[in-house]
Amino acid sequence: MQGPVASSTPPTTPPTSPANRASSKFLYVVNSIEKTVQGFAIDAATGTLASTGPALAADDAPIYAASTPDGKFLYVANAGSKAIGVSAYRIDGLRGSLMPTTPAEFATTGDAEPFGVVVDPTSTHVYTTNLHSVSAFSIDPATGALSDVPGTPVAIPNTNLLGTLAITPDGRYLYAADIQNNSLWQFAITSSGLPQRMGAVATGDYPVGVVADPSGKFVYVANWRSNDVSRYSITAATGVLVAGTSTTAAPEGCGPQELAVDPMSQHLFVSCAGLSSIARFAMDSSSGDLSGMMSFSTGQFTAPRGIAVDGSGGFLYSAWNMQNRAGAAAIDSGGSLNAVSGAVMTGRGPIGVALSGRQ
Repeated sequence: MQGPVASSTPPTTPPTSPANRASSKFLYVVNSIEKTVQGFAIDAATGTLASTGPALAADDAPIYAASTPDGKFLYVANAGSKAIGVSAYRIDGLRGSLMPTTPAEFATTGDAEPFGVVVDPTSTHVYTTNLHSVSAFSIDPATGALSDVPGTPVAIPNTNLLGTLAITPDGRYLYAADIQNNSLWQFAITSSGLPQRMGAVATGDYPVGVVADPSGKFVYVANWRSNDVSRYSITAATGVLVAGTSTTAAPEGCGPQELAVDPMSQHLFVSCAGLSSIARFAMDSSSGDLSGMMSFSTGQFTAPRGIAVDGSGGFLYSAWNMQNRAGAAAIDSGGSLNAVSGAVMTGRGPIGVALSGRQ
């Protein structure tokens, strides 16, 4: 039987090349309780954040956001039962301010309550995890408007609780967490942009966060209830995942939900909302195995959720859910974190973060 036909279009710039390691320009934070998204400009030298303007409305229960690699658009998944679907915004490339597209929101046809959201490396497609499926949208390159890829949504059997999703750096494969069934679904992306299901692999208990590393070799899953991280190797020719021999324990009480990898695929970072800290693991470049855990406090009662490493690999940003702030930390060559002073105020209940642009 012929397997799924995947797109062969690679990213314009390899994720780990020096040209792709310029500092990110803007950070966007999704305020889940306030139902807004908010932008901040990044100082490339210090990592400090400065507001780009007032927060803009999203819809019911916005959780996560993703920007297009070309820096033109931002998309927010609204997971509430009253929400229409995905909110879309145009990004001012100079100032970072946002403006809603027309229309401002796009429905997840055939399903509801999108949770995770990613954009492909070529800035042509958006993908979301919904209650029972994965949706695929095409992006209008001029307006940012979304339209359904024919065949969307792609149903995931016997589930109504999905987590986040991740796409490989070459844009060929997609992986989505199935919280209800403690599994990770694998998809090959066809030439039209439609994900084609390839089966699932087992995860730990209550998988929420998923990340594909920039080298395109590994996928990691944060398992909230079993308090650990699963590791998988990506089979280059097919995108099929091969599970590691064991999971890696997070610090006791961490409750991992979000993950981030630096641009050189040397360090995996895990947000520990339960400990108000961020854990760092060294990544083995050959096996993807994790070791050398170090834990860094973000401050008492901060409860970091969404995390992201900027394009230079020099700074990590996190949404402090209990303090309604966004914090920055400098990353040294060994992966240690050193807090950048001046955490900025966000709206209420910040969770998701997304980086955009290069400077």
